[in-house]
Amino acid sequence: MIARHPDAIGAALIVLVAIAVLAGGLTTTDPGFGVVSPAVFPLAIGALMLASAAWLFVDTVRQRTASALEPFDRRPLAVTAIAFAAFLAAFVPLGFTISGTAFFIFEAHALGSRSPARDAIASAVFVLAVYWLFVGFLTVDLPNGPLPF
Repeated sequence: MIARHPDAIGAALIVLVAIAVLAGGLTTTDPGFGVVSPAVFPLAIGALMLASAAWLFVDTVRQRTASALEPFDRRPLAVTAIAFAAFLAAFVPLGFTISGTAFFIFEAHALGSRSPARDAIASAVFVLAVYWLFVGFLTVDLPNGPLPF
């Protein structure tokens, strides 16, 4: 039965979260000081979530049989929660660049990567690109910490 299929349940949960994200985006007021309205990203994320839920549901209907579920490994979830809490605590004092790069390096290792040099380079490039997107393009200031950027 499709209603009890784990992927169908996941698709339904994604739809519920997407509706909440879209509702938040639609009710966000625009203070008028930025280049892009603050509602743009929640609306884009919500739309992408709806598209991924639809994709998952269609794939589930085509498959008809439930995928074999592996035992739930709590360690990566716990490590991610701890890393995210540390990132939030370090965000202002260390700045976005340092705390974000450290978070992604640690997260990559926690999820099984064994290439610290590659993780450091990829994390730094990604964090600096996000920093440029927010500061340079969207004119949203992010904490610098001890670095000038």
